[in-house]
Amino acid sequence: MSRFQVGIIGTCVLLAGLDGFDVLVVAYTASALAEEWALSPSALGGIFSAGLAGMGVGAVANGPIADKVGRRPAVLICLFILMTGMPLAAMASSAQQFTAARFFTGLGIGGMLANLNIIAIEYSSDRRRKLSVAFMTLGYPIGASLGGVATAYLLAAFNWRAAYWFGAVVALALLPLAWRRIPESLDYLMVRRPHGTLEKVNAVLARLGYPFVDALPVQTKSENNGVRLRELLGPEHLGRIVAASVAYFCVMMTVYFLLSWTPRTLTALGFSATDGISASMLMNIGGAIGCALYGLFAGALGARRLAVFFTLGLGVTGTAFGFAPAVGSLLLMAALVVGLFLHPSITVLYALVPESLPPAIRTTGTGLAMSVGRAGAATGPALAGLLIEAGWSRPAYFAALALPMILATLSLLWIRPVHQATPTLR
Repeated sequence: MSRFQVGIIGTCVLLAGLDGFDVLVVAYTASALAEEWALSPSALGGIFSAGLAGMGVGAVANGPIADKVGRRPAVLICLFILMTGMPLAAMASSAQQFTAARFFTGLGIGGMLANLNIIAIEYSSDRRRKLSVAFMTLGYPIGASLGGVATAYLLAAFNWRAAYWFGAVVALALLPLAWRRIPESLDYLMVRRPHGTLEKVNAVLARLGYPFVDALPVQTKSENNGVRLRELLGPEHLGRIVAASVAYFCVMMTVYFLLSWTPRTLTALGFSATDGISASMLMNIGGAIGCALYGLFAGALGARRLAVFFTLGLGVTGTAFGFAPAVGSLLLMAALVVGLFLHPSITVLYALVPESLPPAIRTTGTGLAMSVGRAGAATGPALAGLLIEAGWSRPAYFAALALPMILATLSLLWIRPVHQATPTLR
C-alpha cells in the first residue's frame, strides 16, 4: 500500500480511538458523577444510555447525510460534534444538562464509526483490506484503554470535568489531520457525480499512484438503490434480517452493560475510582487481544466457529464476573478474561452479517440490523440501573445481562452465507 493509503488507515485508527474514549469516559467518571449529583442507579443507567442512544440516532442519520454531502464532510461534521459535545458535558451544572450533552456527543460517535469503516475498506488494497479493518477495529479498545490512563490521572489531579476537556482537546488536535488525510469516497463520487467529479477522481487516483482517466464510466443504477422495507422484510430475506437484528441487539446489550457498569461496580464494592478504571482498561486490552486472535485464526478455524466461541464465551465469563469474590486482583484478572470475548463478539458480526445477505440488500439490511443493535446498547446499561435499584445482587444482575448471549449464539444458525441452504455452523 502507498504512503497515502497508510496515512488514511492511520487516521481512521486515531479517530476510532477517539470514539472509544468518548464512549467510555462516562463509565470512567461514573462514580464522581454519582457523588456530585447524588444519582440513583437508575439515573446513572440513564446517563450511560443517553450517549448510546445518541450513537444509534447518529448511525441511522449518517446514511442519508453521507449519501447527500459525502463521506469526508460527514466525518468532519461528526468530529466537530465531538469537539463541541465534550465541552458541553464538562460545563454541565446538572444531571439533565449532562445527559443532553452525552446524547449530542453520541450523534457524532455513531456517525463517525460508520463512515470510518467504509473509508478503511475502500482505500485498502485487496491484500491488506482485512488487516486494515482489523487495525481500525483495534483502535477503539486501544483508544479506550489509553483514555482510561489519562482519565485516572486527571481525576487524581483535577476532577471529572477535566476528562471531558481532554477529549475536546484531542478532537481539536485531530481535526486538521482528518481534514488533510481523509479523502472523499470514490464510490460516492462515482454514484453522486457532484460538480468537478472527474477532477476530484483524478486527484485521488494520482495520490494512489494510478493513471488519470479521460472520462467517467457510464453511470448505472446501483444495486442498493430503491430497496424498500417491504422487499427487505419479504419472506426470502426475513429470517436472515431478524436473526442478524436479534444477534446485534443481544450482543450490544451485554457488551455495553459490561463496559458501562464495570468501573461503578468495583467502586460500589469499596474499591477506588482508579481500580474501577483499571478494570475497564483491562477489559479493553483483553478486547484488543481477542480481536487480534480472531483476525489471526478466522481463516484457519472458520469465522462461524469462532463466532460461537466468542459469543458463548462472553456469556459464561460475564456471568462469572458477577460471582467473582470481591478481591481486587481477582476482579482485575476476571475483567481481562471477559475482555478477550467482549469486542470480538461484535467483530464477528461485522464479518458474518454482510455475507449472509444478497448484494442487492446487503448495505440496507446490515444498516437495519446495526440500528437494532444500537437500541440494545442503550437498553443494557439502563436495565442494569433498574435491576440494581430494585435490589438485585451482583451475581443476579450480571447473570441476567449475560443471558442474551445464548440467544445471540442461537441466531448464528441463520446468519450464514447466502449460498448455504440449511442452517449449519461451520
